[in-house]
Amino acid sequence: MPRISRKSSFHEYSPPDPSSGRLIGVSDVDHAELLGIANSKYSDSHFSCFAYSVSKSRFRSYVDDFFADFIESVPVESGDSTVFSSEKALTFEQPVRCLVFNAFCSPLSAAQEFKFIKGTDFLTGIGIYSISSRFGFGDESKKLALEKVAQYSLQSHHNLSLTLITAIVQPDSSWELALGQIHVHRHSNKNCASIEFALFDPEVFVCSILAEKGLKDAQHVSFNSFIQLFGDMSYYKSV
Repeated sequence: MPRISRKSSFHEYSPPDPSSGRLIGVSDVDHAELLGIANSKYSDSHFSCFAYSVSKSRFRSYVDDFFADFIESVPVESGDSTVFSSEKALTFEQPVRCLVFNAFCSPLSAAQEFKFIKGTDFLTGIGIYSISSRFGFGDESKKLALEKVAQYSLQSHHNLSLTLITAIVQPDSSWELALGQIHVHRHSNKNCASIEFALFDPEVFVCSILAEKGLKDAQHVSFNSFIQLFGDMSYYKSV
């Protein structure tokens, strides 16, 4: 399994605070449950099950010493009770858990990251996030928040992935699903990347999967973005 290390600077990345994190149990939901989640108001627990179920075939294990230490002080949500994390807490009852923590925040919006753990192994392959704003998202603020998610995902080296799934959560807990594909400019002297985003109604997304139709044929809104990056992007330029 690959092992990653991180360097931080003012411009690059600030490690998350364990006090913002929690572990929640994840179940692999069936088709009817996926549709139920897609038609429901947003919640972290529902979205973690949704994201895991639609992404599990893309996940692979990796070693992350930082988050192995991080989870030791993160509370575990289990029914109506909360306990603190341990190896037993991670493996007891449910084989997959999701570590949810604050990724970044600004005066206008905030983002959470979702990291899946199977047994004691971390899973990567797709970066999973949610973004929210108490002011709500319009077209432009949505675009800016998604660009910041892509920038954060690359510069944090959390996911070793160029694919993103992000829940866009409005103040009334209604939500959209954004898929992002990042293209790091490998042959440029500057650190930069372009991202293709596609925004779906969650129900349309699920129905397209169940009908085994290509997502390009499903109703969605797409746009492209360009972002500047800071720090060492050599890993992404070599994959």
